[in-house]
Amino acid sequence: MSPEITLNGATSTENKIIYNYSLTKHTLKDIDKKVFFPAMKKQTIAMFCKQLPLSRFAKENIISEYLFYDKNNKYIGNFTIINKDCKNLK
Repeated sequence: MSPEITLNGATSTENKIIYNYSLTKHTLKDIDKKVFFPAMKKQTIAMFCKQLPLSRFAKENIISEYLFYDKNNKYIGNFTIINKDCKNLK
């Protein structure tokens, strides 16, 4: 995603993968959620839909959920990507 975002781990169920990320340089109060989440989702949809092995997940209707925490491990928010998002990709 970016050098300022670290993947802490992922868990999965039968049809869902949950990714946990931390922002390494920012706190909750630094983040404008109305800007951050749409930009991150757009960037992530492109990866999820076009790059292997993630694109295989999209074809198999695997849901991907992305959770974000600040540098102090405070929850910021999340978004989900589904197969339909790939169909809407321009």
